[in-house]
Amino acid sequence: KLGYLAVAPAVFDRVETGIDLGYDQAGMEKGRELVTKLGLDNALRDIRATANYLLTFGPVGAVGYCWGGSVAWACATRLGIPAVGYYGGRTAQLMHERPQAPALLHFGARDHLIPLSDVAKLRYAHQGVPMHVYEAGHGFNCDDRAGSYDKAAAELALGRSLEFFKAHLV
Repeated sequence: KLGYLAVAPAVFDRVETGIDLGYDQAGMEKGRELVTKLGLDNALRDIRATANYLLTFGPVGAVGYCWGGSVAWACATRLGIPAVGYYGGRTAQLMHERPQAPALLHFGARDHLIPLSDVAKLRYAHQGVPMHVYEAGHGFNCDDRAGSYDKAAAELALGRSLEFFKAHLV
């Protein structure tokens, strides 16, 4: 609808096939278990392979949410792929990594999983990386998450993300 080809590699297939998780407690716990079993390096291998294929069609960027937001950061730091990360809770653990491609990060001021002190440390460590903090909680972009979705924050973040991709996917 917005003019982009979007592909979501089934990275969890390395651990378990047919994954479809909900946003309830059981889904969240299962997701954390799968993330631990998979590991970041395996996810990045699949993303690199996907990106290599997609590059035959044109420029490639990455976007991710929650754990995927941290994976998006790693796409910029390790794979050199322009990336947008939404509320990546593990991004602070990758703070020492330097982007090899442009990156944009979105966080919620009321995120119970990501302390604002972590966002401040990221900002200090990466002063050239645009980071936006919205008056919202974790998952503010996901309209499937009752109580977390924040339409105003989601729309503003989307607009900024689209501007980012317009500028960096040339």
